[in-house]
Amino acid sequence: MAVRNAGGQAGVSYGRIAVALGKRIPVGAGLGGGSSDAARMLLALASLDVPVRQGDSTGRVAEDLSAFAARFGSDLSFFILAPGGSAVCRGRGEQITPIPSPTARWAMLILPDESMPTPAVYRKFDELGLGKSSDVEQEPDWKAWTKLPAKYLLDCIVNDLEVAAFAISPRIGALRAEAERRLGRPVRMSGSGSSLFTLYDSEKEARRAVEELAAAGFGHRSECVEIAANFADDLNGSAA
Repeated sequence: MAVRNAGGQAGVSYGRIAVALGKRIPVGAGLGGGSSDAARMLLALASLDVPVRQGDSTGRVAEDLSAFAARFGSDLSFFILAPGGSAVCRGRGEQITPIPSPTARWAMLILPDESMPTPAVYRKFDELGLGKSSDVEQEPDWKAWTKLPAKYLLDCIVNDLEVAAFAISPRIGALRAEAERRLGRPVRMSGSGSSLFTLYDSEKEARRAVEELAAAGFGHRSECVEIAANFADDLNGSAA
Protein backbone atom coordinates (compact mmCIF):
# COMPACT_ATOMS: atom_id res chain seq x y z
CA MET A 1 0.00 0.00 0.00
CA ALA A 2 1.27 3.51 -0.79
CA VAL A 3 -0.23 6.98 -0.59
CA ARG A 4 0.33 9.04 -3.72
CA ASN A 5 -0.24 12.65 -4.65
CA ALA A 6 -1.80 12.90 -8.11
CA GLY A 7 -3.12 16.17 -9.51
CA GLY A 8 -3.19 17.73 -6.05
CA GLN A 9 -5.36 14.93 -4.68
CA ALA A 10 -4.22 12.32 -2.18
CA GLY A 11 -5.20 8.75 -2.95
CA VAL A 12 -4.36 5.20 -1.96
CA SER A 13 -3.06 2.31 -4.01
CA TYR A 14 -2.58 -1.17 -2.59
CA GLY A 15 0.37 -3.48 -2.85
CA ARG A 16 2.13 -5.75 -0.36
CA ILE A 17 3.45 -4.31 2.87
CA ALA A 18 3.88 -5.66 6.40
CA VAL A 19 3.49 -3.40 9.41
CA ALA A 20 4.50 -4.10 13.02
CA LEU A 21 3.21 -1.68 15.64
CA GLY A 22 4.74 -1.46 19.11
CA LYS A 23 2.10 0.48 21.04
CA ARG A 24 2.93 2.28 24.30
CA ILE A 25 0.14 4.88 24.44
CA PRO A 26 -2.90 3.30 26.13
CA VAL A 27 -6.08 2.73 24.13
CA GLY A 28 -9.07 4.90 25.06
CA ALA A 29 -6.93 7.30 27.10
CA GLY A 30 -7.64 10.51 25.19
CA LEU A 31 -3.97 10.93 24.28
CA GLY A 32 -4.31 10.67 20.50
CA GLY A 33 -2.49 7.34 20.35
CA GLY A 34 -4.61 5.80 17.60
CA SER A 35 -4.61 9.01 15.56
CA SER A 36 -0.86 9.48 15.85
CA ASP A 37 -0.32 5.85 14.80
CA ALA A 38 -2.54 6.36 11.75
CA ALA A 39 -0.97 9.69 10.79
CA ARG A 40 2.55 8.32 11.15
CA MET A 41 1.66 5.34 8.99
CA LEU A 42 0.27 7.62 6.27
CA LEU A 43 3.43 9.75 6.38
CA ALA A 44 5.61 6.66 6.14
CA LEU A 45 3.66 5.32 3.18
CA ALA A 46 3.66 8.69 1.46
CA SER A 47 7.44 8.89 1.85
CA LEU A 48 7.76 5.87 -0.43
CA ASP A 49 6.72 8.11 -3.31
CA VAL A 50 7.21 11.75 -2.28
CA PRO A 51 9.07 13.45 0.62
CA VAL A 52 6.33 14.73 2.93
CA ARG A 53 7.95 17.36 5.11
CA GLN A 54 6.05 20.28 6.60
CA GLY A 55 7.69 23.63 5.96
CA ASP A 56 9.79 22.78 2.91
CA SER A 57 9.00 22.97 -0.78
CA THR A 58 6.67 19.97 -0.48
CA GLY A 59 4.53 21.60 2.23
CA ARG A 60 1.57 21.48 -0.17
CA VAL A 61 1.86 17.70 -0.23
CA ALA A 62 1.56 17.63 3.55
CA GLU A 63 -1.60 19.73 3.31
CA ASP A 64 -3.06 17.36 0.71
CA LEU A 65 -2.24 14.37 2.88
CA SER A 66 -3.78 16.12 5.88
CA ALA A 67 -7.05 16.64 4.02
CA PHE A 68 -7.05 12.96 3.06
CA ALA A 69 -6.27 11.86 6.63
CA ALA A 70 -9.09 13.99 8.08
CA ARG A 71 -11.56 11.62 6.46
CA PHE A 72 -10.47 8.92 8.92
CA GLY A 73 -10.21 10.97 12.11
CA SER A 74 -10.62 14.62 13.07
CA ASP A 75 -7.27 14.88 14.83
CA LEU A 76 -5.08 13.05 12.31
CA SER A 77 -4.29 16.38 10.65
CA PHE A 78 -2.60 17.63 13.82
CA PHE A 79 -0.01 14.86 13.67
CA ILE A 80 0.73 15.64 10.01
CA LEU A 81 0.85 19.44 10.05
CA ALA A 82 2.21 19.92 13.59
CA PRO A 83 4.13 16.70 14.38
CA GLY A 84 5.74 16.84 17.80
CA GLY A 85 4.68 20.48 18.23
CA SER A 86 1.81 22.63 19.41
CA ALA A 87 -1.14 24.00 17.46
CA VAL A 88 -4.58 25.53 17.68
CA CYS A 89 -7.14 23.17 16.12
CA ARG A 90 -10.41 24.53 14.76
CA GLY A 91 -13.40 23.17 12.87
CA ARG A 92 -13.75 19.58 13.93
CA GLY A 93 -10.03 19.43 14.59
CA GLU A 94 -8.75 19.36 11.03
CA GLN A 95 -7.94 23.10 10.72
CA ILE A 96 -4.43 23.44 12.11
CA THR A 97 -2.54 26.61 13.09
CA PRO A 98 0.90 25.85 14.58
CA ILE A 99 1.92 27.93 17.63
CA PRO A 100 5.10 27.96 19.76
CA SER A 101 5.56 25.16 22.26
CA PRO A 102 4.60 26.07 25.84
CA THR A 103 7.07 27.23 28.45
CA ALA A 104 5.57 24.65 30.81
CA ARG A 105 7.21 21.69 29.06
CA TRP A 106 6.53 18.84 31.49
CA ALA A 107 3.40 16.97 32.48
CA MET A 108 2.50 14.23 34.87
CA LEU A 109 0.05 11.78 33.32
CA ILE A 110 -2.31 9.69 35.42
CA LEU A 111 -3.45 6.61 33.50
CA PRO A 112 -6.48 4.85 35.03
CA ASP A 113 -7.07 1.20 34.13
CA GLU A 114 -10.24 2.20 32.30
CA SER A 115 -10.84 3.17 28.68
CA MET A 116 -13.29 5.88 27.70
CA PRO A 117 -15.32 5.38 24.50
CA THR A 118 -14.90 8.62 22.55
CA PRO A 119 -18.23 8.42 20.61
CA ALA A 120 -20.14 7.88 23.86
CA VAL A 121 -18.51 10.92 25.47
CA TYR A 122 -19.48 13.16 22.57
CA ARG A 123 -23.02 11.79 22.56
CA LYS A 124 -23.33 12.51 26.27
CA PHE A 125 -21.93 16.01 25.66
CA ASP A 126 -24.75 16.64 23.16
CA GLU A 127 -27.38 15.05 25.40
CA LEU A 128 -26.40 17.36 28.26
CA GLY A 129 -26.53 20.42 25.99
CA LEU A 130 -23.03 21.49 26.95
CA GLY A 131 -21.96 23.04 23.65
CA LYS A 132 -22.13 26.84 23.27
CA SER A 133 -21.02 28.80 20.22
CA SER A 134 -19.61 31.51 22.52
CA ASP A 135 -17.01 29.00 23.72
CA VAL A 136 -15.27 29.08 20.33
CA GLU A 137 -16.15 32.52 19.01
CA GLN A 138 -13.85 34.43 21.36
CA GLU A 139 -10.36 32.93 21.37
CA PRO A 140 -7.66 33.85 23.88
CA ASP A 141 -4.19 35.02 22.94
CA TRP A 142 -2.75 31.54 22.40
CA LYS A 143 0.83 32.76 21.97
CA ALA A 144 0.61 34.59 25.30
CA TRP A 145 -0.64 31.36 26.89
CA THR A 146 2.45 29.49 25.67
CA LYS A 147 4.66 31.82 27.73
CA LEU A 148 2.82 31.27 31.01
CA PRO A 149 4.42 29.26 33.83
CA ALA A 150 2.62 26.01 34.63
CA LYS A 151 0.88 27.46 37.69
CA TYR A 152 -0.90 30.14 35.66
CA LEU A 153 -1.44 28.07 32.52
CA LEU A 154 -3.29 25.44 34.54
CA ASP A 155 -5.75 28.11 35.68
CA CYS A 156 -6.57 28.85 32.03
CA ILE A 157 -7.10 25.30 30.79
CA VAL A 158 -10.65 23.97 30.50
CA ASN A 159 -11.81 20.66 29.02
CA ASP A 160 -15.51 20.89 28.16
CA LEU A 161 -15.70 17.10 27.77
CA GLU A 162 -15.00 16.47 31.46
CA VAL A 163 -18.63 16.82 32.55
CA ALA A 164 -19.78 14.34 29.91
CA ALA A 165 -16.98 11.85 30.63
CA PHE A 166 -17.50 12.00 34.39
CA ALA A 167 -21.23 11.44 33.87
CA ILE A 168 -20.35 8.20 32.07
CA SER A 169 -17.67 7.26 34.60
CA PRO A 170 -18.03 8.96 38.00
CA ARG A 171 -14.97 6.94 39.05
CA ILE A 172 -12.75 9.04 36.75
CA GLY A 173 -14.25 12.23 38.14
CA ALA A 174 -13.56 11.07 41.68
CA LEU A 175 -10.02 10.14 40.71
CA ARG A 176 -9.41 13.62 39.34
CA ALA A 177 -10.70 15.19 42.57
CA GLU A 178 -8.43 12.92 44.63
CA ALA A 179 -5.40 13.76 42.47
CA GLU A 180 -6.06 17.49 42.85
CA ARG A 181 -6.28 17.08 46.61
CA ARG A 182 -3.05 15.10 46.85
CA LEU A 183 -1.08 17.32 44.46
CA GLY A 184 -2.51 20.67 45.55
CA ARG A 185 -2.87 21.88 41.97
CA PRO A 186 -5.40 21.70 39.12
CA VAL A 187 -5.69 18.36 37.30
CA ARG A 188 -7.40 18.10 33.93
CA MET A 189 -8.67 15.29 31.73
CA SER A 190 -6.90 14.78 28.39
CA GLY A 191 -9.15 14.72 25.33
CA SER A 192 -12.22 12.58 25.88
CA GLY A 193 -10.52 10.66 28.72
CA SER A 194 -9.70 8.59 30.55
CA SER A 195 -6.20 9.93 31.25
CA LEU A 196 -5.62 12.92 33.52
CA PHE A 197 -2.74 15.37 33.62
CA THR A 198 -1.20 18.33 35.37
CA LEU A 199 1.65 20.58 34.23
CA TYR A 200 5.07 21.51 35.59
CA ASP A 201 7.84 23.87 34.56
CA SER A 202 10.65 21.36 35.03
CA GLU A 203 11.27 17.65 34.67
CA LYS A 204 12.45 17.53 38.28
CA GLU A 205 9.09 18.81 39.56
CA ALA A 206 7.11 16.39 37.38
CA ARG A 207 9.19 13.39 38.46
CA ARG A 208 8.90 14.38 42.11
CA ALA A 209 5.09 14.46 41.74
CA VAL A 210 5.10 10.95 40.26
CA GLU A 211 7.26 9.70 43.12
CA GLU A 212 5.09 11.38 45.76
CA LEU A 213 1.90 9.81 44.40
CA ALA A 214 3.53 6.38 44.31
CA ALA A 215 4.86 6.76 47.85
CA ALA A 216 1.39 7.79 49.06
CA GLY A 217 -0.13 4.60 47.64
CA PHE A 218 -2.17 6.42 45.02
CA GLY A 219 -2.77 3.12 43.24
CA HIS A 220 -2.84 4.36 39.66
CA ARG A 221 -0.12 4.42 37.04
CA SER A 222 1.46 7.83 36.58
CA GLU A 223 4.29 8.98 34.32
CA CYS A 224 6.42 12.05 33.71
CA VAL A 225 6.39 13.13 30.06
CA GLU A 226 7.83 16.01 28.06
CA ILE A 227 5.41 18.20 26.12
CA ALA A 228 6.23 18.91 22.46
CA ALA A 229 9.45 16.94 22.77
CA ASN A 230 12.08 17.15 20.05
CA PHE A 231 12.61 13.68 18.64
CA ALA A 232 14.64 12.16 15.85
CA ASP A 233 12.45 11.73 12.77
CA ASP A 234 13.07 8.16 11.64
CA LEU A 235 11.42 8.91 8.28
CA ASN A 236 14.50 11.01 7.48
CA GLY A 237 16.75 8.00 7.85
CA SER A 238 17.99 6.09 4.85
CA ALA A 239 16.59 2.64 4.18
CA ALA A 240 18.63 -0.24 5.52
